[in-house]
Amino acid sequence: MDGATLQLATGEALFREGDPPTTAFILEEGQIEIRATQRGRQVVLAVLGPGSIVGEMAVIDEAPRTATALALAPCRLRVLERSQIAERLAQADPILRALLQGTLQRYRSALAALQGRREAVARAAEDTTRAAGVGKMRLESQLREALQGVDWTCVTSRCWRWPRGG
Repeated sequence: MDGATLQLATGEALFREGDPPTTAFILEEGQIEIRATQRGRQVVLAVLGPGSIVGEMAVIDEAPRTATALALAPCRLRVLERSQIAERLAQADPILRALLQGTLQRYRSALAALQGRREAVARAAEDTTRAAGVGKMRLESQLREALQGVDWTCVTSRCWRWPRGG
């Protein structure tokens, strides 16, 4: 690694399935193949080109890598440290964080099912219900329902509730 960039030769692995999540990358030059093991066979999930972000999923949810990333050509990548991503996520709306976590959990659950790992599927389903913003989304929804059909008239910081149409 040279500062904030990384060079890969053709055939070199950026990371391997099961590796701990330490960094994500922006692919600036070259091509990266993303592959995972499915029932003992290697399956190509994607081929990424310049401008793609690689390895972000594991860094976002702090879970082991679900796939291997191999250079199909010489590559130059910009390194995104976990702290850079975590800082931005911490500043994001809790609802957006919950939606992102839910999407990642469903992806991991689907991949686990394809790989025949049933225990991971059950664990992913449990984790989704505990997402940080779920409570906030539920509360906002309940507030909207409670306020439907009500007009609010405010005068000098006092509000009166008037039934609609009356």
